[in-house]
Amino acid sequence: MNIPISINCDLGEGLDIAPQIMPLIDAANIACGSHAGNNETIKTCINLAKAHQVLIGLHPGYQDRENFGRKTMKLTTLDLWDSLAAQISNFMRIAQQLDAPVHHIKLHGALYHDVADNESLSRFFISVLKNYSNDWVIFCPPKSVLAETAERSGYPVWKEGFLDRNYSDHGKLLSRIEASALITDPKLAWEHAKYILQTSKVKTVSGLEIPLEIDTLCVHGDNPNAIEILTYLRKQYDGTI
Repeated sequence: MNIPISINCDLGEGLDIAPQIMPLIDAANIACGSHAGNNETIKTCINLAKAHQVLIGLHPGYQDRENFGRKTMKLTTLDLWDSLAAQISNFMRIAQQLDAPVHHIKLHGALYHDVADNESLSRFFISVLKNYSNDWVIFCPPKSVLAETAERSGYPVWKEGFLDRNYSDHGKLLSRIEASALITDPKLAWEHAKYILQTSKVKTVSGLEIPLEIDTLCVHGDNPNAIEILTYLRKQYDGTI
C-alpha cells in the first residue's frame, strides 16, 4: 500500500463503515458529535485507528445534524467558541481515556469552508486551538486564508485535496447541488487522484488545469462507494489491477 501521500477519510458519521475503511487509510477525521456521531462512535473509531496505526484527528462542525453540518450557521463568537470547545474537550477526554494521541484537526462541511476563506474566523479558530494544543496538524485547503494564518501561528499544516470531489474553475470544490460534484466511480476517482499526484494540478469540470499542491487526499466517508474507491486505489498502488 505504497501510496506516496497520506489518504484521509471522514468517519464516525453514522455509517457502519469504519471497520472496512480503517485498514485502507492513513488518517481518520472522527466526527465529534455535532454534525454527526456520538461518544460511542468516537470510541469505536479511535480504537480502530489505534489497531490499524491510523493517525487520529478531530472533525468538529456546526451543531446541525439536520443539514449534516453542510450549511453555514450565523452564530455569535461566544456560541461558536462554546460549540467548538465542547466538541474538542469531549473528544480529548475520550482520547485520553483510550490512551490515544491526537495528530490533527479538520473542520467539517460548511465550517471547513467558512474558516478557510475568512481571516477573522481563521484567527478565531486558531485562538480556540491554543487552549488545547500548539502542535496539532491542521488539515485545510491549499493557499487558503486558514493555511496562512495557521502557519504564521506556528501550527503545522497539511494542504488537502479531494479525490472524490470535482473542482470548479475557481479552485473550489464544486457545490454539492451540482450533479457532478461527487465522484463515485472508483476508476474515475483513481484517475482524478493520479492526475493530482503526478502533476500537482487538478482538472476542473470544464477541463481547465489549475495548480493543486497537497499533502493529503480525502475521500468522504459518506460517499456511497468510499470502500470501493479506497480498495481500488490501494490495489492500483499495490500493482494488483
